[in-house]
Amino acid sequence: MRTLTRCGLLLIGLLSANVALAEDGCPPGLVPTGRPPGPTCLPMPGYGLGGANANQGRPAPPQPRWLERWGAIAIDVNAAKMGTAADRKTARDAERLAMKQCKGKGGTEADCRRTLLVYGNGCGAVAMGKEVIVARGGINIEEASARALKECGVDTTGCEVLYTKCSYPVLVNNY
Repeated sequence: MRTLTRCGLLLIGLLSANVALAEDGCPPGLVPTGRPPGPTCLPMPGYGLGGANANQGRPAPPQPRWLERWGAIAIDVNAAKMGTAADRKTARDAERLAMKQCKGKGGTEADCRRTLLVYGNGCGAVAMGKEVIVARGGINIEEASARALKECGVDTTGCEVLYTKCSYPVLVNNY
């Protein structure tokens, strides 16, 4: 009976206790100032120094910087000539170099441009079947090859990957 009485008194005491309101409605780290009808909340002196908030106000560390790299493949199917470029700074530069190589080997401007692939920060692949040649890109050699083989297989049989090359971005700084 004594234990039951003590528990009852404890429960009544807890239920009748006033609930403490933190800083009169101000968020953590702020204290009320001013008069009614409503207080103004101002920062508490020294709040945020050390502990979990120690990094407030400091700039974020610099992020690594990457430079894009481009590649291109130009194929003159009629003359069986191909030009390639890899690790170029711009897509335009990669395209120009691949076209120059294709034409330099005996391809024509129009035919080299017909099968032209420009890819950035990834890979290119060329697949050839009995009746078609296809160039496709992807994030890695496996993906580029799979895409080229799939596209080649739509119109012909006996497709094989003949060429792959990647041009991945280059890390400039690492902090």
